[in-house]
Amino acid sequence: MKIKEKLNDIVSGLVKSMETAGTDWVKSWAGNGSINLVTKKGYRGINVLLLGYAKMKRCFKSGIWASFKQWNDKGYMVSGQSESIIFFKQTQKKIVDDDTGDTLLGDTYWMTRYYNVWNADQVISKNYLDWITCNYRYKEPVKTASEVEDNTDIDKYIENTGAVIKHGFDGAFYSPALDYIGMPDKSAFIDTKDADSTGNYYGTKLHELSHWTGHKKRLNRFGKAPKAFADNDYAYEELVAEISSAMLSIELGLDHEPRPDHAKYLNCWIARLKDDSGALISASTKAQQVLDYLDDMQDKKKAVA
Repeated sequence: MKIKEKLNDIVSGLVKSMETAGTDWVKSWAGNGSINLVTKKGYRGINVLLLGYAKMKRCFKSGIWASFKQWNDKGYMVSGQSESIIFFKQTQKKIVDDDTGDTLLGDTYWMTRYYNVWNADQVISKNYLDWITCNYRYKEPVKTASEVEDNTDIDKYIENTGAVIKHGFDGAFYSPALDYIGMPDKSAFIDTKDADSTGNYYGTKLHELSHWTGHKKRLNRFGKAPKAFADNDYAYEELVAEISSAMLSIELGLDHEPRPDHAKYLNCWIARLKDDSGALISASTKAQQVLDYLDDMQDKKKAVA
């Protein structure tokens, strides 16, 4: 399947998810994240949505993915249809000088490539002893649930950004003019069907932190929506923040419920993504920039310490 066709298929799935799941659309896609078997790192950018949607659509329980070679090297055989992930590689044109015959480097440009990966639910062991003991399926490490209310790791992550956060407000927001995040008190957050009060508190905080990165002295993102959202930059910014906060939640091991007030943006998101599938790549790329920016601030704090 060509890149454009693949993207259109994913956007169709995204729109359907928005139409059927409402404000839960990010949660239904993101789940607990998609991780590479070998590197143990989470997939990035548009691939978070590509694999998250595939997991939901095909009812996979695992979030582990790998290429044919990676599974084979680990002693597993793959079966069934693979999923494609997209990579953007920067390269330079090579020009041969007619006079000297020397090869010179020309303009830099980006190339799009996609690779096939299989989910852990699609593989079986090549070891016949595993078959005798009925232990031929890939087993993920068991994770224990946490009951900690104050998440010191996330608190430190947010603190390292230097963002000014003030509590005591009726709702959550980010003020670009005053450059601070406003939050309700912790006592205002309650358990919901998909997350406890701790998850909802930190999830909301991360969402507003995503907005905070868009300020002109940081990523300078505001007012630069793609053509599909040219007349509604605010809705585009909310889409970027929704995706980036979902990615942050995955990275930081947090489970939270999507913001209910985002229901008013759904019809706009659905209509614009139907008109321009490229807007999804734009939004997910911006969301990845949010993660990279915030993660870089963590590295700088460690270097200073």
